[in-house]
Amino acid sequence: RNQELRRMLGVLNERIRFIRWIDMENVGRNATQKEHLQILKALAARDETAAQQVLKEHIGLRKEQIVDAIAKGLARIYLPAETAGG
Repeated sequence: RNQELRRMLGVLNERIRFIRWIDMENVGRNATQKEHLQILKALAARDETAAQQVLKEHIGLRKEQIVDAIAKGLARIYLPAETAGG
């Protein structure tokens, strides 16, 4: 029921939609959904420490995966197949 939070999440989802679509082939939906469930459980329990920890881990892992996915995607676009590993 927090309109500002909903707005912020909507903006964030729009900004990362493309990356999420690219990276799902590598990460898989199950892994991401399990992490989101852990976050929701910590929030529902009002466990601030746990919520911060699982969010930090989730964002850190996804950040690494996104950077890797972008690097591989750019390599596929701009490098010859033998150089890009394809």
